[in-house]
Amino acid sequence: MSRRFGLALALALVPAAGCDFVARVAANESAVVAARASHSLETHWDPVLVGRGLPGTILQLEGLYAVVPENEGLGLQLSQAYASYAYGWLEDEAEDAEARGDLEGQAETLARIRHVNERARNIALHHLRTRNPGIDAAIASGPEGLMAFLREHYRSRDLAWLLFWVGYPWAGAIQASQGDPALVLDLPTARAFV
Repeated sequence: MSRRFGLALALALVPAAGCDFVARVAANESAVVAARASHSLETHWDPVLVGRGLPGTILQLEGLYAVVPENEGLGLQLSQAYASYAYGWLEDEAEDAEARGDLEGQAETLARIRHVNERARNIALHHLRTRNPGIDAAIASGPEGLMAFLREHYRSRDLAWLLFWVGYPWAGAIQASQGDPALVLDLPTARAFV
C-alpha cells in the first residue's frame, strides 16, 4: 500500500515539476525577446505613447522576473524600465503638480518616484550581490572603501551597466526624497556606483 501511495505521489509531482521547468524556460525565452524589443521603445518617435505603455511593460517584466529572479539581464532590464519611467514621466508629473499648486499631488508623485527608484536599485543590487557577496561590506565601509572595492572587482567596461543601474536609481530616490536624511546620507554611495 505504501509503495502505491509513493508511486502515486511521485507521478503527481512530476507534472508539477515539469510545469515549473516549462514556465522557467518560457520566462527566460520571453526575457530574450523583451531585451531585443526594448530598443524599439528607446527609439520610438512618440514619447507620450511610450510613457503610457511603460507601466504595462514594467508589469510584464515583473511577472517574468517573478518566475526567473536569477535572470540578470531581465532584472537589469526591469531596473532600467523603472528608472526610465521615474525620470522620463513621473518627474514631469511632479513638476506639473507643483506648477498647478497641487502640493499634495506633487508629494504623492515624489513618493512614487522614490519607491520606483528604490525598486530599480534593489533589483540591480540583488544581481550585484549574486556576483559578489562582499558588496554589502564594501558599501558599509564608506564611499572610499566602496570605490576601492569596485575598482578591484569591476574592471571590465562590460560590467559598468550593472554598477550604473545600482547608482542611478539610488540617486533618483535621494532626489525625490526631499531631503530625507536617511537617504541623503547615501548620496556618496550612489555617486560611487555611477
